[in-house]
Amino acid sequence: MKSLELTLSDVKDHVKVLIETVERELATYDLPKNKDLFLKARLKNYLIIADFLTGPDKAKKYIEQSIQDIKPNN
Repeated sequence: MKSLELTLSDVKDHVKVLIETVERELATYDLPKNKDLFLKARLKNYLIIADFLTGPDKAKKYIEQSIQDIKPNN
C-alpha cells in the first residue's frame, strides 16, 4: 500500500483554497449579521495560519536580499 505524505506545500495550497472559499462567501449580498461575523472570524484565522506558514520563507528572502544589498560591488 502506498503511503501518502503531506507536505508543507500541500498545507499552504489547502489554506489558500480555504481563504478563497470564505472570500467568495463574504462577497455575497444580504448575509445575516451573525454569518458575516462568523465568516470574517474564519477568514482572519486562515490568514493568520497562512502568515505562520509563509513567515519563514519571507524572512529568508528578506535576509538574503539584505545580504545582497550590503555586499560590495566588484
